[in-house]
Amino acid sequence: MRTPDWVTKRHEPGSPPVAMAGIAKQHCANFGSEGICGGVKPCTDGSQVRFLPEGARCLLLEGKGCGYFESNVMPMALESWEWKNPSEGKRFREAVDHYRRVHGEIKGLARRARRCPDCGEPIGPRKRYCQKCAADRQKASVRKTMRKSRLDVKS
Repeated sequence: MRTPDWVTKRHEPGSPPVAMAGIAKQHCANFGSEGICGGVKPCTDGSQVRFLPEGARCLLLEGKGCGYFESNVMPMALESWEWKNPSEGKRFREAVDHYRRVHGEIKGLARRARRCPDCGEPIGPRKRYCQKCAADRQKASVRKTMRKSRLDVKS
């Protein structure tokens, strides 16, 4: 079987990134062969609703936003689960971040999730470090200041 062009082509500005196609292919339950979307999403009562006509191409490959992808695949990036391959998890989070930037409410301005530079935990706005690392740094700073002041007193 021939590999479809959308899997092997290089990323060009304005086209969906190849990583997004790979993420959809690996993790989306609706993604079928040759980029055809199943177009079905589950409802809370157990029934299924068709959101795309049968045989339609995947919305991500068309460069459009997909509600099914947002509600069922993207949350995996937020969950703190162990990936078998850490680089795969990193690519997944980067692809989701790209999706948010492209398809956010204000296109191109969606913010990346900020992380603590010491441990990598997510941090809120106006913070440099997570609470634990900030406390550790504060303690280290106090120790350094006290050590310096004790040396100044002895001399």
